[in-house]
Amino acid sequence: MSQVEFIFIKEEIDKVTFNKGERFDVSDISFRFTDLDKKRHLDSNHLIKKLIALGRGRYELIMPKNPEEYPYVVNSKTGKKLKLNIDRNQYDAWNIGGVTIAPHKLIAYLVIENPNPHILDIVNHKNENKKDFRLNNLHWTTNGGNVKEAYANKKARDKSPKFEISLLVDKLKGDLSLDEFYKLCEAILAWRDKRASKE
Repeated sequence: MSQVEFIFIKEEIDKVTFNKGERFDVSDISFRFTDLDKKRHLDSNHLIKKLIALGRGRYELIMPKNPEEYPYVVNSKTGKKLKLNIDRNQYDAWNIGGVTIAPHKLIAYLVIENPNPHILDIVNHKNENKKDFRLNNLHWTTNGGNVKEAYANKKARDKSPKFEISLLVDKLKGDLSLDEFYKLCEAILAWRDKRASKE
């Protein structure tokens, strides 16, 4: 990939556009992935096809007005909120009419516009918390972009004083009494505060 292509893709990733509304019919997914040589695209298109086959008016994704609240899915006929399966691998999932889908994918398919489905085929959690599927935490990216963001976040965490202190505490924790441990924590926090005031 050339530098110009990379810059163009980065600009597409940085510009996140949302579809307006609070209620989205689960079968109203208006795009398909276009690189049919990628298994991920074929699998995602198959999942989208299953959701569309459920038919209009059966299930809705509800996007709360408060961005701190989590979206949810309701059965349109009964008004009953669908249970989120939290025991499933690394991602939570809804079972919508027999179709199992992770919340971040459903939200991205319905609400987050994908400017280039040929390239942008990963829904990234900005804060790296896979359980956090609030709208302001999600965006489309590439597989490489996802890896780069995770690496950058890890580097930022590794450089933070909190991380340095936690490593030190973990190393010493096993050999100290509880009283000694608390004293060490107080000393470390005082050291951190003193260091921060000098900067």
